[in-house]
Amino acid sequence: MALAEIKITKGKECNSRQESYVISVKGRTMIEKSLIADESFWRVLCHYEALQEPWEFQKFLKVADVSSEKFFEIASFLQSLGQKIEVLDQYIQPPAPQKLKIQLEISLSEWIAVQAQLPDWQQNAGNPATDLLVNKIAEMLTHYDFPKLAPVLHQEQDKQMAMEKLAGSHTGYLKTLEECIHRHQILEIQLEAGRPFDVYLHKIVYLDGALCVVGEDCTDRCLVYFDTSEIMKIKKMYSSDYKANFSQVEVNDFIFAIRAVSGNEERLVLKIRDQQGIDLAPAYHFLGNPYVTSNLEGDMIWAASVEISEGFFEWLYCLRSKIEILDPTEVKENFEAFCHQKSLNARGSKAS
Repeated sequence: MALAEIKITKGKECNSRQESYVISVKGRTMIEKSLIADESFWRVLCHYEALQEPWEFQKFLKVADVSSEKFFEIASFLQSLGQKIEVLDQYIQPPAPQKLKIQLEISLSEWIAVQAQLPDWQQNAGNPATDLLVNKIAEMLTHYDFPKLAPVLHQEQDKQMAMEKLAGSHTGYLKTLEECIHRHQILEIQLEAGRPFDVYLHKIVYLDGALCVVGEDCTDRCLVYFDTSEIMKIKKMYSSDYKANFSQVEVNDFIFAIRAVSGNEERLVLKIRDQQGIDLAPAYHFLGNPYVTSNLEGDMIWAASVEISEGFFEWLYCLRSKIEILDPTEVKENFEAFCHQKSLNARGSKAS
């Protein structure tokens, strides 16, 4: 099989100049009338690329489901592209591996742009050229540590949904909280009940079904948490020499302790049916001690300690076609009831 290696580079200048060998939009008609539009072209090429040793020519024609005349027409086309297919003594010869290895060097912006086009390409499913390209990119995203756009987009969508549930000015508060966590800035916060106090923020996370802030009270130097909906006023403290008193491990232990008191924590175990484009890091949901393994059938098994809430079920609902809840049974049953209610609500909306 032909290999395509991508090396992500930084600092490469964007160049919109169109070279003469780039097929223009008007050139689409040429493609539609060429061998490339014929499914037999892709069957022959893909089977040829997969050859490891000489094959009986007639057997190859049968597997590729192509006539001898069509095969040699395709072979002539490929020879024009610099790939000669040889048939010697009624045996088709395998390709030289180095001739099928194409290395691409693209910038981060170009790689993100490729991923951004995947939904449009997938709409053209059934086109052999498009399917081949989509499958290759999906393989690279699954097996290689390239920057992945889909999980980031899912996280942004989760954050946007959380913001939409907050009323009025609280949407702006959430953006400010995010910024201060990123910049390690101190905030002066006033809640509905109580005086203003300075907070060093660590996380925004769902606790007891509410979107909460976990941080350090800068006066008492202890960990605190509060519901974002209780915030009345916030003010950035641009100059402060306060240093964090707790590590991320200690913050996580604090969240575990809160969940232990509330009794809302469950050890969720999922079987991942389809890993392509799946996001296992939902925004604002704290996943304790995540663990990934595989079963004897090769299925991916994922586990984490989570807080079960409507918001968490919303995340699972988006993944329902790609996952199966293995444990706990009670959570599985509650999620099935949640999905059933979502279906009823959708039918009711259509009827009205």
